[in-house]
Amino acid sequence: MLSASPTPDRNEIREFGLILSRFCVAACRHCGSSSGPDQREWIDADLAHRMLGEAAGAGVEGVIFTGGEPLARFELARSLVARARDVGLAPRVCSNGYWGNRPARAATWARALADAGLDLLMLSTDRWHLPFVELDAVVEAANAGSAAGLPVQVAIPAGNRDFTAMRLLDELQRRTDAVVYTHPAHPVGKGESLPAQALHWQPASLEGCHLVGHVEVDHDGLVSASPTSADFPRTSPLLVGSAATEPLGDILDRFRSTPLYGVIARWGPLGVHVLLRDTLDIADRGLGSAPHDCHLCRAVHADRGELDALAERTGLDLLTPAAPESFAATIAAADERIVAALRPTAQPVTIGARS
Repeated sequence: MLSASPTPDRNEIREFGLILSRFCVAACRHCGSSSGPDQREWIDADLAHRMLGEAAGAGVEGVIFTGGEPLARFELARSLVARARDVGLAPRVCSNGYWGNRPARAATWARALADAGLDLLMLSTDRWHLPFVELDAVVEAANAGSAAGLPVQVAIPAGNRDFTAMRLLDELQRRTDAVVYTHPAHPVGKGESLPAQALHWQPASLEGCHLVGHVEVDHDGLVSASPTSADFPRTSPLLVGSAATEPLGDILDRFRSTPLYGVIARWGPLGVHVLLRDTLDIADRGLGSAPHDCHLCRAVHADRGELDALAERTGLDLLTPAAPESFAATIAAADERIVAALRPTAQPVTIGARS
């Protein structure tokens, strides 16, 4: 964020996701949620029903049921779609489409989801999915959804020079009525182990993070400020609270009123790094010269110790929830410090050792 923008007085919840389980029929090497067949825990149905009601009461407008593979327990997923619709949330489901390998089942499930009030069927495929879920199954699932009257999207996470993604894009556009699009695969979860040359990303920048505000709740009730931070250490301030032990509405209010998330949304984790670097003399985080935003975010937000030290030394408290006027003042003060650090006479921004 290098140009001026209005100073917000709270954080916006742009999306709300609920991970039903990290169980999946596939074991994709790039999986951002580290899901797979060895993950066996599922969300408690009563907890899920309660959270949906609390989310609606807190002003959330929709929910994405994801995983893992949420439709691996179809009746649970269908019942939660119906519950979401009953409490006023627009429900969406994100699936790998494995269930399309049996056309009769695909048609039955798609009709049942439509009858339960599903707002959007979101499918995914890519070169990492294909060894586990054939493209024909995804096509069948997409067409079953369309036949049931559901809007359908198919996302294709893509790597560097990913000609498979381009082939899939072309074939899905020809064989389905779905909206098909590609997006870069993120180096989080299992994706962290992929070689850098396999992924297509830009180095960390000050453009702001579009994922903060896509609040996600794990199957155990742990609430994360973004989908990519769900696997951060439990000491990370990007983990907002646990809906298993306190009302979800209180956690969402805390997210909306915590300045840290506003700074990340405006400046990305590199902006937080700049604040800490200039105050705590932290220049080298050992990530190399051009890390991805997600790598830097994990390093900067491993725990709250550095942010507590920032507050103690400068009075810039990014972790304490604040009323709208104080929230806006804190964001403005952070903006001023970051801009000052980026002036031509200031110390160059460094993250890791230069190669």
